Amino acid sequence: MKNDYYLDSVVEFRSNLAEENDPLTSWLDSFIFHDKDDKLNLFWATKMVPRQSAMGQVTLKSNGNSFSIEELYPPITVPDGNEFRQLEVPKVVYYNDNNQYYLIISSCNRLFENQPDSEITKEVRLYILKYIDGPWESLGDKILAKENLFSVTVLNSDFKNYRLLCLSLIHI
Repeated sequence: MKNDYYLDSVVEFRSNLAEENDPLTSWLDSFIFHDKDDKLNLFWATKMVPRQSAMGQVTLKSNGNSFSIEELYPPITVPDGNEFRQLEVPKVVYYNDNNQYYLIISSCNRLFENQPDSEITKEVRLYILKYIDGPWESLGDKILAKENLFSVTVLNSDFKNYRLLCLSLIHI
């Protein structure tokens, strides 16, 4: 499989049908994060090919009043990515005491934009890794139960007690 990012034609990009009738567009939900080495990272939801989600990553460098791309990394897949169709709203948190990164994503199995909600499963998934460039290890998809919670923002973390204080949207 190609190790590139997928991007549809300019005409189709960000249409209401997304790319090639896929419900998820290729580049969305960016998240900015300083890693343990104080590098500025930008993560986002993307695709490798239509209907195969991935996460994008670049490191950025400051140029006075603006930023430029320092390095564009290959698309990042997660170990259980075959269990869902859409990887969305990635968030990364670093915990100093165990020197590990945590990735939280929202996922769902939506096949097309007008699919009934009763057919769609939405989950929040958690991953862990030692180095920011992977590989990610799954810690499960049940961290917020099956309550249609989606699009998590981490407000505070208490890793010693295995707790994250999160804000989430409810999709009904």
